[in-house]
Amino acid sequence: MNRVAQLSAYGLFILLWLPGLSAAQTAPVPRHVMPYALSSGVHQGQGSAPVVAFSEVVRAAGAPWVRLSFGEARLGAGSFVTVTSLKDGATQRLDARAMAQWQNTSAYFNGDAVEVQLHVAPGDRDVSVTVDALVAGEDAAGPLSQCGPTDDRVPSTDPAAGRLLNIGCTGWIIENGKIVTAGHCLATSSLANVLEFNVPPSLSSGAIQHPGPEDQYTVDTSSRVFSNGGIGNDWGVFTVFDNSVTGLQPIDAQGAAFALKQDLGPANIRITGYGVDDGVDNQTEQTHVGPNAGSSGTTMRYQTDTEGGNSGSPVIDDATGMAVGVHTHGGCSTSGGGNNSGTSTFNTAFWDALGVGGGTQDVAVTLTPVGDPIVIDAAGGSFQYDIAVTNNGASSANVDIWIDISGPGGSRTIGPISRTIAAGGTISRTLTQTVPGGLPAGTYTQTGSVGAYPTPDASDGFTWEKAAAKAAGAVAVSEWATDLEALGAETGAPETDLPAAFTLDQNYPNPFNPTTTIAFTLPEAGDVTLRVFNALGREVATLTEGFREAGSHQVRFDATDLSAGIYVYVLQSETFRQTRRMALLK
Repeated sequence: MNRVAQLSAYGLFILLWLPGLSAAQTAPVPRHVMPYALSSGVHQGQGSAPVVAFSEVVRAAGAPWVRLSFGEARLGAGSFVTVTSLKDGATQRLDARAMAQWQNTSAYFNGDAVEVQLHVAPGDRDVSVTVDALVAGEDAAGPLSQCGPTDDRVPSTDPAAGRLLNIGCTGWIIENGKIVTAGHCLATSSLANVLEFNVPPSLSSGAIQHPGPEDQYTVDTSSRVFSNGGIGNDWGVFTVFDNSVTGLQPIDAQGAAFALKQDLGPANIRITGYGVDDGVDNQTEQTHVGPNAGSSGTTMRYQTDTEGGNSGSPVIDDATGMAVGVHTHGGCSTSGGGNNSGTSTFNTAFWDALGVGGGTQDVAVTLTPVGDPIVIDAAGGSFQYDIAVTNNGASSANVDIWIDISGPGGSRTIGPISRTIAAGGTISRTLTQTVPGGLPAGTYTQTGSVGAYPTPDASDGFTWEKAAAKAAGAVAVSEWATDLEALGAETGAPETDLPAAFTLDQNYPNPFNPTTTIAFTLPEAGDVTLRVFNALGREVATLTEGFREAGSHQVRFDATDLSAGIYVYVLQSETFRQTRRMALLK
């Protein structure tokens, strides 16, 4: 039998309806919480198929939309709850797993009433559900500000952009299926819990309306990686659970995603998101294009109309449709001065968390125990395992590597350590894991992960046992220990076959101050040059010149004596020439 933890009406208020964050352009949805008392009673599963054992209508008279808080849900292995809008027939099915993922709340439903039904499956015992609070929507406010005297946004239907509630922000899909928004939208996990796509028009009063539950996704709050560090360092990346109706992820259901690039120079910037408005366009998808207002370093600047609710919108190069940052802060005035701002993809931590372009999504990890099964004496001891991390990408990857251990004694993380793995390269070691004697007996899982800590791009693991009885003469071990730091610490990454083509990687970190590393690969030996030029085309450094063996190479660029700005580095041989840009901050 599964039991989802209780959530009181007060708990729902804390979870969903705290006041809006003060930073940037959020637009919390107007609403109020009503205590509600509904109990299905206790039911036993019978027959050969689920049956409707309880049904009741829950109503908040006159509300434009409602959402339920379930105080308790005992749903067993096969029983489930359905919630159906009496206005448009939209239905959500919540079994024990979905109820837990939705944190004992329902999706949003249009209209002022829903029907709650409890479906009891054969064999399930003591099945019941209660509702202890009802969240009711209210009419909404109009626009706040824009760049210039008029709001020039127009309706948009980009399928990769969604509305993040109840904080009132925008979230958007990227190529690997992750969702991007502003960091301040994620800073309080209880405020960002549902992502909606295909949002319908609002009512004439401005009260928002919702798509069906098949277009609503609950946020996996444990997946949040974000920074709420102000202009230029405000970004967030997260994932959502599979949809409770379709079982799909947004990238599969929407069939769309934004490609990303690092570029401060687009002439025109498009912002597409869910800002506030009057009437039927309130917090529906709208878009506008305006000029770049001098983007630099980790900050995008533009004179493009945005409103509250646009926080988290993609900053789009209008010429290519690719995202170059995330919108976070308003700064325009109705008199035409100022500019709005966002975090550029040149923010190194943001770029790493996205997991695109840097090669981390192409990295694999394997863990193989030495001697299986592994049983550790009750007094403690140690075992060995092999770890291998391989970069299958076409460019070098800068990754974090860490080990998680979990079991009856709780969980422990060892690391992370950071390593650079050349394209096609592998680092591998035999590591020793020491286990303390005070650890409770039972089965433990040893998991190795690689990615941008704490978000793994790849993981692998195995289990081992801690015995209950102490062997005669055993000496108790009191400390955890591992030699994870030895992974590639001295000898570096032994490489696989020689690269098949010339490559020049993006420098790392980028932006940088004052040093950065540039990696390149050569499929054959020969004379090459690697030079750095300033924005005026003047050479400022020669990093490599002369004969180089085939394989992977790295050079360090020290810009201590140079001014902040954009620089270009060029790799050239007799048959190959490639150019990349990098940003120096001071």
